[in-house]
Amino acid sequence: MKYEEKPIEVSRIKLDQDNPRFPPVNSQREAIDAMIKDQGDKIVILALDIYQNGINPSSRPILFKDRDNLVDGDGNRRLTALKILETPSLAESNPKIKKKIDAVLKKSGSVPTQVSCVIFENREAARHWISINHAGQQEGKGQINWDAEQTNRFERKPSIGLEALDLLSHRGLLTETDKEEINKSTLDRLLSYKDVKSKLSISKKGDHHSFGSIENLKTTVLNLRNKAVDEVYTAAKGKQFVEAAITSAPPESHEDDPANTNNSANTNNSNDNKGSRSRRTQKPGLLVFGGKLSLKAGHVNNLYRDIESLYGFYLKDKSALSSDFVVLFRMSLRLLAETASKEVKKDLKDYLTDSFDQAKAPLNQDAKTSLSNQSVSKANIVKLFHTGAHDYTNSRNEEQALAMSIILGAILTISHRK
Repeated sequence: MKYEEKPIEVSRIKLDQDNPRFPPVNSQREAIDAMIKDQGDKIVILALDIYQNGINPSSRPILFKDRDNLVDGDGNRRLTALKILETPSLAESNPKIKKKIDAVLKKSGSVPTQVSCVIFENREAARHWISINHAGQQEGKGQINWDAEQTNRFERKPSIGLEALDLLSHRGLLTETDKEEINKSTLDRLLSYKDVKSKLSISKKGDHHSFGSIENLKTTVLNLRNKAVDEVYTAAKGKQFVEAAITSAPPESHEDDPANTNNSANTNNSNDNKGSRSRRTQKPGLLVFGGKLSLKAGHVNNLYRDIESLYGFYLKDKSALSSDFVVLFRMSLRLLAETASKEVKKDLKDYLTDSFDQAKAPLNQDAKTSLSNQSVSKANIVKLFHTGAHDYTNSRNEEQALAMSIILGAILTISHRK
């Protein structure tokens, strides 16, 4: 595949008017306006980083030739940031962004006028490499983002919960399957309480923690599997939880599934002795919300945890609830989606559709197949979330409701991730 590498003047590069981030536009000015609307303050943050640190030398924009033009197939966010830094009036469609760009330019820094690029003969020749950068993991071909744990390790700022999990994992006392069932922020909360630290002999040494009672720590952590934050929400509850855990029968660690991965939406599970489905025993790719979410504190996180807990209770004993529970579950998903959309100041339609493709991309094939089979698509997702008690027949479709929760979980991860 032929391509050339060379620096190009920013003024010569055209934004892609068929950028997948937004519907096709008719001019370069419209492309800039659309990118600013899509990215909001993120474009300002990127512009500030470029202004103060320069362009990331390890990731070059991918250009392709279109007649006499050089079009940016991958790197339109960077290009937009560069162009509005160079000509702030290009951001006038959004006065707030324009004001923030003006403020950036008052700081110490410089505006790059050239950028090192990779240039292909046409869009089709560049397509594979653009896909590699933007279409998710692709079973390993694409970029695999760090999760919260890996980011903390890179920044050398592991939380107390992560240090505990790492210690138990390294000693073979905790499996990956166990770890996936433990909410990391809940564990951080529990281990931060003074009485819990005393009970588990936890002390601080420099930037790290020392765990003196490994067996009690293991028992506590294993007992936290699939537990909601409410059970340890206060110091008193946390102390009571630990005392009950270390005086009860030691819990067994789960065996790892050979196909298990770190992608929460890719978790594989096995059947329990009763043949019923628990949160661990659902079909691969069909965990409610796609798996455990790590959301910032607030109403959205509270609703998500409550809905997840209710659905978990339903799975453990379906006979305890009526067949109308699925309708309640589905209506709760709508409430959650509407609450999230209001917090990011979008209407429900824009909230569900703007990030749909980005949210869907990293899901595993089982999850994507479920979305397809249940007609959960960008074209009709709003209609599905509006369907409620007035349409009992369709609202009782549990597989569809579960598929809706999976894509909503992925969208929430984008908009409300901790």
